[in-house]
Amino acid sequence: MFYTKLATRNILKNKPVYFPFLFSMIFIVILNFLMYVMLKNEGMTKMPNAQAVRSMFNLGLIVIMIFSVIFSIYTNGFLNKHRKKELGLYNVLGLDKKAIGWMLFIESILSFLLSLGGGLLIGSIFSKYLFLILKKLTGFGEHFTFQLTAEMFYLTALFHAFIFLSLFLINLLSLRRANPTELLRGSNVGEREPKARWFLSVIGLICLGIGYYLSLTIESPLSALYTFFYAILLVIFGTYIVMITFSISLLKFLKNRSSIYYRPKAFINISGMLYRMKQNGMGLASICVLSTMVLVTISSTVGLFAGKEDSLRNQHPFDMQLGTQTTGEAIEPKLTELMEEYTITPDEFFVFNDYVELPTLVKEGTKFNESSQRDFLEKQKGANLNLVDMEIMTAEEYEMFSGKKIILSADDAYVYTSAEQLDELQLGTKTFQVTALDDFPFSTHEASLIDRYTVVVKDRSVLEDIVMNSQINTTIGTRIALNFTAEGDRESFVEAVSRFVQELNANAGETTEMYAYFESIDQSRKDMSELVGGFLFIGVIFSLSFIVATGLIIYYKQISEGYEDAYRFEVMQKVGMSHKEVKQTIRSQVLMVFFFPLLLAIVHLLFASPIIQKLLLIFGFHNQTLYIMVTALGILVFSLCYFIVYLQTSKIYYQIVERQHS
Repeated sequence: MFYTKLATRNILKNKPVYFPFLFSMIFIVILNFLMYVMLKNEGMTKMPNAQAVRSMFNLGLIVIMIFSVIFSIYTNGFLNKHRKKELGLYNVLGLDKKAIGWMLFIESILSFLLSLGGGLLIGSIFSKYLFLILKKLTGFGEHFTFQLTAEMFYLTALFHAFIFLSLFLINLLSLRRANPTELLRGSNVGEREPKARWFLSVIGLICLGIGYYLSLTIESPLSALYTFFYAILLVIFGTYIVMITFSISLLKFLKNRSSIYYRPKAFINISGMLYRMKQNGMGLASICVLSTMVLVTISSTVGLFAGKEDSLRNQHPFDMQLGTQTTGEAIEPKLTELMEEYTITPDEFFVFNDYVELPTLVKEGTKFNESSQRDFLEKQKGANLNLVDMEIMTAEEYEMFSGKKIILSADDAYVYTSAEQLDELQLGTKTFQVTALDDFPFSTHEASLIDRYTVVVKDRSVLEDIVMNSQINTTIGTRIALNFTAEGDRESFVEAVSRFVQELNANAGETTEMYAYFESIDQSRKDMSELVGGFLFIGVIFSLSFIVATGLIIYYKQISEGYEDAYRFEVMQKVGMSHKEVKQTIRSQVLMVFFFPLLLAIVHLLFASPIIQKLLLIFGFHNQTLYIMVTALGILVFSLCYFIVYLQTSKIYYQIVERQHS
C-alpha cells in the first residue's frame, strides 16, 4: 500500500514530464489497436486483392510496432533523466535500491493500466470513424464490415505489456548501475566540453553523400526499391552522425579561430551551441529523421492518391482490351453480341488480326533475346540488365490504327520507343533497318516500368518469319481494343466479358492455342482504389504517428533545455550581460537548433524525390508536376505544424527559464 501511494504521488508530482509520457503510450495503444481492427477484420480475406492488401497492412503493423518500441524507449529515457535527483533523494532518505525498484514496478503497472485503458477506450470509439474513412478511400466491398473482437484487444494488451516490461527492466538496470551521487547530480552529469570527432564527422558526411548519390542516379523502377532501402539506411545513419559529431566538430573549429570566436555574439553563441548540440544531438537527429519520414510519406501517398485517375489512363489508353494467340474469330462475334445485350456503344473499335506481343526481352546493343526469371531477380537487385517489352504489328494494322500510310520493305521497320532510338534491330537471325516514329496513338510507353518498343513491319509474312526464326517463344495473335459508352449496366458488361475470356481459357484445356487475355480500366480502377486508398490510409497513420512523436520529442527537448538554460541565464547576467541580451542570445540559439532539423529534412526530401518518383512509376504515376505540387504543399503544411509546435513548447520553455531564474 505504501509503494502504491508513493508511486501515485510521484506520477502526479511529475506531471509535466509524466503526463506527456502517458499520452504517448496511449497514442501507441490507439495506433496498434487500430491496425489490428483493420487487419483482423473477416472481410479482409474476402476481397479481390485480399493477399496484396493484407500484406500491405501487415507491413504497416510491423512498422508501427517497431516505431512503438523505439519511441517508448526514447520517451522513457527523457522521463528518467529528469527523475534521477528524485530517486537519488529517496535513496539518501533511506529507501534502498530494492525498495525503489518496487516503487518503479508499481509505477509501471499504474502507467500500463492507465495507458492501456485510455488507449483501448479511445481506440474503440474512434476506430469506427477511421474504419469508415478507410472504406471510403478504398471502396472495399460489403464484406468489409466494422467489428471488434476479443483477439484485437488481447493482441494490443499483450504487445503493450511487452513494451512496459521492457521499459521497467531498462529502468531497473539503470538504477542498479547508478550510485546515489550520480542520481543526485541528475542531468548535470557529464557537463564537460565535448570533443571534436572529425573521423566520425567525415563518415557521416560520406554516408549522406552516398545516400543522395544513390537516389539521384537510380534509373530503373525495378531496382529502385532495393536502392531506396539502402539509401534510407545510409541517410538515417549519416543524419545521426552529422547531428551528433559533425556539428560539434564544426563549432570546435570555429572556436579555435580567434578572429571568429572572440567577438561578443560569436563567443556566446558558439559556446552555448556546443553544449546544446552535445546534449540534444540525438534528439535533433530523431526530429530530423521523423520529419523526413512525414514529408516522404505525404508526398508519395497523397501524390499517388491524387493522381490515380491519371495513372489509370496512362496504363490503359483504352477502356477495354482483349485478345487471343489465334485469330479474332473466336472473340469478335461474342464481344459484339455482349455489346448489343448490354447496350454498349463503341466510340473507338480496333481489331488487330496480325499482332505479336513478345515476352520480356533482354536488350544487348541492337540485339533482343528472350529473358528468364533469373534476369528479373537480378534486375531487382540492381544488375545492369536492359529489360524491355516489345509489340509488333503490320503496316496495314498501323494504318488502320493511326490513319497514316507507310511503305516498308521486308528488311525495314518503323519503331516507336521512349528509350534510346536504334539504327537497326535484331530478332534472332532477322535484322531490320530502323526508321524512328515520333509518336504513336494511345501509347502506354511512359507508364511502363521498363522500356517498351512498338515495331511496325511490312506484312504478315515478316511476322511469320520472326515467329519461326527469332528463337523467342511467341505466336501471331489478335488484339481488340475499344473505348465505349455504356447506356446500360457498364459494370455487368465488363464482368460478362471477363467471364467469357475465363471460359475460353478454361475450355482450352492443356493446349495454349486458345489462350486469351483481358484487361479493363474499370477493373483496374477498382483494384487501384483498394491499393492506393490503403496506402493513403496507412500513410496518414504513419504521418500522424511521426508528427506526434516529433512533437513529444520537441516538448521533452524544450523542457530539458529550459532547466539547463536557467542556470546559463543566471551565469551570463553575472558576467555582465543584460537581461535583454541574455534572452536574445538564448532565443537565437533555440531558433537555430529548432529549425535546423526541419531544413535538413527538406533537403533529405529533395534528394529523395528522384527515387520516390521512380517507385511511383510502379503504380503508373509519372505526373511530375502533380508530384511537385503535392510535395510543396506537404512541406508547407508540415512546416506550419512544426512552427505551431515550436510556439507552444517555447512558451513552456520560457516559463521554466523565468521561474527558475526568479
